[in-house]
Amino acid sequence: MRISRYAAVWILAIAAFGGAVWWLITSAPGPRITSSQLSSNPRAQASTPAASIDERLSATNVKIRKSEFTVNSEDGSVKLRVLAAEGSKQRDVYNIRDGALEFSLSKDGAANKQNVVVVHINNATYSSSAGVVHVRGSLVGRIAAGGHTFSADELSWDEGQKKVTTSEVRYVGPNLDVSGKRMSVDLETGTVSFDGPVEVGI
Repeated sequence: MRISRYAAVWILAIAAFGGAVWWLITSAPGPRITSSQLSSNPRAQASTPAASIDERLSATNVKIRKSEFTVNSEDGSVKLRVLAAEGSKQRDVYNIRDGALEFSLSKDGAANKQNVVVVHINNATYSSSAGVVHVRGSLVGRIAAGGHTFSADELSWDEGQKKVTTSEVRYVGPNLDVSGKRMSVDLETGTVSFDGPVEVGI
């Protein structure tokens, strides 16, 4: 079988092109992929989600001055405003040298809130755990309903309730002086109640 010169030229050209392609695939320099890269799990390379601002701040120690923050109850009806004229924060515990707690209540989602209990705090610690606020130190409070005052060493508030509880308390009202182990103030009604033994003076 005879092959024309024209056909022979085409066959050689195709062969040369095929050889060049084969050389590029097998020998040309390029990025190499290791076996470890091929077997790696894409999920393992995913970056860990960045910590939230609250999580980052919970591990910091800072000085605070003329600062304030708020805590709302679960249903939004009670608002606690914490004011610190001077103090410090060590991780998740606030040491407040001079400040105040303002409990306010709104009914039926009203925008206007009125302070129900205001507590001046001195050399106190503030912390929150599992939805319960704890304050320990020198506490002097005033209940708006009736204008009665009290002093205590400790105060707590469950964010799911409309009630503030104190321990080692002295409650003073018109012609009334009560000392007891535990007192609670209903923020909705202003009712004051005592648990345990109390001493009453008139």
